[in-house]
Amino acid sequence: MERKKKKIKSGWEKLFLLIVINSIGFKEGTSQNRSIDSLLKVAETVQGTARIDALNEVSRQYGYALPAKAVQYAGLSYEEAVRINYLKGQGYALRNLALAYSYKKDFSLSIEFSRRSLQILEGLKDSVGIGNNYITLGLIYHRGDPWQGVEYFQKALTIFQKLNIPERIGVCKHDMAFSYYDLGQLNLAEKLESEALILLQAANYQTVVTSCYRDLGLIAKSKGNIPDAICYFNEAIEISKQLGADAQKAALIESILSLANIYKGMGNTRSELAYLQFADSTAQRYVLPEQQCTICQLLVEYYLEQKDFSNTSHYMLKLREANNLLALKEREDWKHFMSFAQSSLKIHQEKNQLEIAGAEQKKLIGSQQQWLIGMISILLLVVTLFIIVFRNNRIQRKLNTQLAGQHEEIRKKTLALEQLNQTKDKFFGIVAHDIRSPLNSLLSFAELVSRHIDQLSKEEIKKYALNLHEMVSNTLRMAENLITWARVQMRQNIFKPEMLELTTVAREVCQFFLPMTNQKQVILEMELSTRLPVFADKEQMTFIIRNLMNNALKFTPRCGRIEIRSGVIDHEHLFLKIKDTGVGMNEETIQKLFKAGAIRSTPGTEGEKGTGLGMMLSQEFIKLNQGRLEVESSVGKGSCLCIVLPIYQPGISPIDFQHDNLEMPLLQ
Repeated sequence: MERKKKKIKSGWEKLFLLIVINSIGFKEGTSQNRSIDSLLKVAETVQGTARIDALNEVSRQYGYALPAKAVQYAGLSYEEAVRINYLKGQGYALRNLALAYSYKKDFSLSIEFSRRSLQILEGLKDSVGIGNNYITLGLIYHRGDPWQGVEYFQKALTIFQKLNIPERIGVCKHDMAFSYYDLGQLNLAEKLESEALILLQAANYQTVVTSCYRDLGLIAKSKGNIPDAICYFNEAIEISKQLGADAQKAALIESILSLANIYKGMGNTRSELAYLQFADSTAQRYVLPEQQCTICQLLVEYYLEQKDFSNTSHYMLKLREANNLLALKEREDWKHFMSFAQSSLKIHQEKNQLEIAGAEQKKLIGSQQQWLIGMISILLLVVTLFIIVFRNNRIQRKLNTQLAGQHEEIRKKTLALEQLNQTKDKFFGIVAHDIRSPLNSLLSFAELVSRHIDQLSKEEIKKYALNLHEMVSNTLRMAENLITWARVQMRQNIFKPEMLELTTVAREVCQFFLPMTNQKQVILEMELSTRLPVFADKEQMTFIIRNLMNNALKFTPRCGRIEIRSGVIDHEHLFLKIKDTGVGMNEETIQKLFKAGAIRSTPGTEGEKGTGLGMMLSQEFIKLNQGRLEVESSVGKGSCLCIVLPIYQPGISPIDFQHDNLEMPLLQ
């Protein structure tokens, strides 16, 4: 018959599993079931947490068959874990104690140990330990209420499924299957046990695999499937032989006795006897007095049925000896259990006392800390208040200073506004006078011509026309300059800077003035060899140079000289100098040259008239183009006006000449 299990298909897979299993260490539920002897050797050679983990694993493995031994090593592990305050070791030791005491049917202590273990491991958030505790609680409650046992197994199963630990999932399903078996739900029990078998075989957890085969045999036997039951029990026996001393003895004995019972039901007394004797020798070999009592009782019944009174007497004697041995063992076990229970209680009491003392000490320290914190808080409050007061005073002083500055600025702006209004009044008064005069002359001339046109000669009409043309031209220039100045003040002047050669603009202006200089017999000397570019408005540069040339020609007498030349200052600025041999200016005139309130047109050497706005506009335009205008003059020696502009350098972004962003100076 085909066996209902999945075997590892190759030696390489088995080797891989062994490597993975050995890497996990002594955590409960590791895939490799290390022998007790090897674990004890490890415990003898290491110290600290590693020794405690090894002792806990020894206790867990003894828990299946020798609860007294399990208690012994769990107690030793617990004491050492308490001594070094290794909480995880304490939690695992208490869990092993709970399991051992449940086998001895001391359920009150078993539940108490499990509760304490669960409390520790929940505090550590040790999900594996919490899940294993639920398994222990399930085993405890299974004996009295299988349904409650199933609930705890289900809690453990949920945890291990989230953690994806196949071996622990297999153990949960195995224990849950046994509960369903006791509840009579055989199909569900068989399904869970088969799933557990596959997981545990893959994990090579052979001791529990033995129990799986035993339980599958019991389920098959209950369902009347005798051939499968025999197969399962024999598989459990075979694995136990391979495990030797590490075998799951309870599962082994129960499998042997189940086979004996099956053959008894089949009427095969020979096979029944063989398995009973096999069970007897196995129980003697592993010193299992409790199982030996059961086996001897069955052998006595067997020989009575066979009416073999000699062997009946023999096994009755052995039964008595087994009972005596069991009683002695139970007394010894009871001593171990009671001794540890007392020791554990003492340790627990001492631990509680230490915790109480620590809590009181902590409370005392806490009260001292609170007092200290209170004093520090008061000190900090005082310091904070001092800082706030100091800061507020400083802010107040700063605000007072700012307020005083604002008052001063308002006073200055008020004064400037008053001066500006006065300047405006003077300016428009002068402009009104200068515009009214030529207009009155024009009106008078028009009236004269209209009345005496018939009495005037052509020469007189021509003379009056030339005078009128000159007056109208001057008036037009004044109006144009006035409009230009007004647009500058209102930020409406169109400003278009570009890269240009200042000397080229100067030559064009000189060509314009050449007929005028020739007419007045003024020598015009040009030295414009500098060809470096500037970034400026061409129209404004033309206006500035034309105005300076016009003034130079206007105030230079006949046979005088005007020089215009260019050059470089400090490799970063270009200059254009216009020098004349005219009448010159005193210092007072120079100071009033660019002031709106001092607008005054001075006649030239031959009576040439001007608007009085040219120099003021030139100053505005030169500032707009990031330059400056320098003036040197002496009465009777002439004047020299110099335009200075920054040279445009490739690779360096030009200054942002957007008109809206310029802070244009107002006339003062």
